[in-house]
Amino acid sequence: MALNEFLNTTSQIFSHFHMQANTISDVLLIAGFVIILVVLVSAIGYGMFKAFKALPSMSTRQFILFLVMLAIAMIIIGIILP
Repeated sequence: MALNEFLNTTSQIFSHFHMQANTISDVLLIAGFVIILVVLVSAIGYGMFKAFKALPSMSTRQFILFLVMLAIAMIIIGIILP
């Protein structure tokens, strides 16, 4: 009974995002991907915060390396998004 209610509730939530979840395994799979996405976004945000906090004390070499890494990240994001 509880799993059926869970499926109904999550199906209503996912319908707002135009996602169709028909079975419990679909719901758990989507929920797992959402958790992984939240963890990755949080880690990236934390890393960027630490990098920008260390920016004023960087040497020239470290700053150039930071810019190269930032450019590579933007290129990868630009390839993945379209």
